[in-house]
Amino acid sequence: MRDTRHPVSSSEFETLVLSFLHYGFMFLTVALAVQWAVYVAWVLVTQAQHLERLKQYYASTEGMELRWVSVLACALGIYVLQHLIGQIMVLQGKQDFVGPLFDGFLVLVVIFALALWSLRPSPDLDNATGILAEIETPKDKKYEKSALDSSQSERIARKLVRAMEEDCLYRDPNLTLSMLAQHVGVSLNYVSQTLNQNLGQSFFEFVNSWRIREAMPLVEKGEATVLAIAYEVGFNSRSSFYSAFKRETGQTPTSYKSGSARP
Repeated sequence: MRDTRHPVSSSEFETLVLSFLHYGFMFLTVALAVQWAVYVAWVLVTQAQHLERLKQYYASTEGMELRWVSVLACALGIYVLQHLIGQIMVLQGKQDFVGPLFDGFLVLVVIFALALWSLRPSPDLDNATGILAEIETPKDKKYEKSALDSSQSERIARKLVRAMEEDCLYRDPNLTLSMLAQHVGVSLNYVSQTLNQNLGQSFFEFVNSWRIREAMPLVEKGEATVLAIAYEVGFNSRSSFYSAFKRETGQTPTSYKSGSARP
């Protein structure tokens, strides 16, 4: 019998190869974009967890948040997304005018961000020896073998409140959990457990709530600037004071002052 199959011409073979390369490239580009999306989400979640762990030990977390990592990951994620859109336009026979301009702009942003954060002072972790490992432990496992009972926890809670109310420890901008534990004469683990389980607050929330409590009447009086009040009650910056004030009162210092001034 005669073979009726038609041999594949060179032009058809080239078309098949180009088609394969076309869809293969599209698949790789989409896969890269998905990979970066997952990576950016992972970085943001890890950053949030890192900040929550810092709040168990520090009353002020400025300079330790590692937010530049999130900014850099988001910037690179946006670059991958823009690159994906640009490649899709090219494959459709359109010209990507935005891509080259965006590439240059993104390089400037990344360089500026890295340069800016490199100038920030390094956090003082001298007092954190042995603490970082402790705060990495999940709360539900950290206290499961603790011998602290409810009556002891209540006594420690009263000591902690007294340290804030009478000794005004919160005014120290560099206050840490170990410093508070040393002041009240209680082990760091017991203080941490009392804060989280008895008072229902992290160390960060506990200290900053006392700072805002003192700041509220000062803001209401309006005799000092917001920055002066922030420094007086223990904050390191205006932005952290604004964030804490709004978290505690639901208002910014300016709106709180305006509302208090009304008859």
